[in-house]
Amino acid sequence: MSQTTRVYGGVDADQRRSERHDRLLSAAFELLARDGAQGLTIRKIAAAAGVSTRYVYEDFADLEDLRCQAFDRAAEEVGVLAVEAAGTAPKGDTGGQLTAVIEVLFDFVMDQPAKARLLLTDAYGDPVLAARRTKMSEVFARGFSFYVRDYLRPDLPDAAVQVTARAIVGSVAEVATAWVSGSLAYDKNTLVEHQVEFVLGALNAIAHR
Repeated sequence: MSQTTRVYGGVDADQRRSERHDRLLSAAFELLARDGAQGLTIRKIAAAAGVSTRYVYEDFADLEDLRCQAFDRAAEEVGVLAVEAAGTAPKGDTGGQLTAVIEVLFDFVMDQPAKARLLLTDAYGDPVLAARRTKMSEVFARGFSFYVRDYLRPDLPDAAVQVTARAIVGSVAEVATAWVSGSLAYDKNTLVEHQVEFVLGALNAIAHR
């Protein structure tokens, strides 16, 4: 039996490595919450996960690679939540869909502050993560463009749809960033309500110009 398929306690090597990988990422998020991005080190992550640094380097090329994979994991999680939330409101109910999506985004910020900070603020200090943040914003802009297109006139130029979608993503991200940093001392429901009003107000202004 090869080393990659060897089984210990009913768990094969691939499963053990996958579980260790998840444990290392979880440790990274815990340390991000406690020490911030600047306090993240391979040694601290290994200790928090209960493994030697050798195992960290088996899964990640270096600390930058680990941070990138942590960013991707957090981005994937929030993306899945947004898609699932959009499906909870009836088709054509733009206001309901926007409310559901924006609410779940703020829930993520509130429930997963370390992941939210990594996506919203820590990325700015790292060019590699900043590029990932830009890509994440593009994905969300494409998602919001569907709501914009459904809400606006069919004859509106595609450029107007794309710019509006990016403006929506930018405003939601900016408010969420201020909230996670403590600059906006409001409850979640108030922020969601005003954010949805802002987006629908912008869409109405464009639709009737």
